[in-house]
Amino acid sequence: MQPEDMNRWSRGARFEKFTEAARRTLVYAQEEARGLGHHYIGTEHLLLGLVREDQTVAGAAFKDLGFTIEVGRRAVAAILPAQTDVPPNMVAGLTPRARKTIELAIKEARDQGDHFIGTEHIVFGILSDGEGIANGILHSVGLDSSRIRAQVLAVRAAKHASAEGNVERVVSSNEPSARANVLSFRLTDPQLAVVDTLIEAGVCGTRSEAAAWLVAAGIAAKREFFLQVESTVAQIRALRAQTQALAQQEFNEPQTGDLPPA
Repeated sequence: MQPEDMNRWSRGARFEKFTEAARRTLVYAQEEARGLGHHYIGTEHLLLGLVREDQTVAGAAFKDLGFTIEVGRRAVAAILPAQTDVPPNMVAGLTPRARKTIELAIKEARDQGDHFIGTEHIVFGILSDGEGIANGILHSVGLDSSRIRAQVLAVRAAKHASAEGNVERVVSSNEPSARANVLSFRLTDPQLAVVDTLIEAGVCGTRSEAAAWLVAAGIAAKREFFLQVESTVAQIRALRAQTQALAQQEFNEPQTGDLPPA
């Protein structure tokens, strides 16, 4: 599959909500698979695709953790040697686990209220699965899921608090932007004065932009607190899912002892 074909593949309807950086990750993953002579795209190739660029949310987070493309390639090659007898026109497709990772990434974005799927969501999809080669590689280099998730969230908050704003942009013109996420709330006079000061200083153009800037800055400043909250919420979600599964199992099983006599 040629580069232009891979670009078309990553821009299919299934990936229309993916940011440009997330789409490049898919293209990079296929290139990494081909470079190794693998006829499939697994979670390990997705992981390599995520660290090909260190300016994305995922790439910057992994770089901060010391997991670079060189480290990743060595780790993958150590357990999955390169193949040499692969046809040059080989088309690599996603493995079932890689497809599950993409589905979990979409779910992560939805659960977080995001209208796009960025590189951070692909990372969360890998971590949410908890299994697969990518998770094994990360564990082998001493990176556990909680530490990775925390770092990704920290980088994301920092990028949103900076002048970069929403650094991973959705290319699709049909995709709702962050401007659709509107909140209405009251400010005290001192708080409004801060908002107007940011506008006067040229940091922001409108009161809405200034308020959003302050929210992002507050999240970044209280990063440790929000990471603890996020971890707690993740535990709550896991317990809720377990409870729902148990309830479903309980009520789906026939209760023969409660049946009336024939």
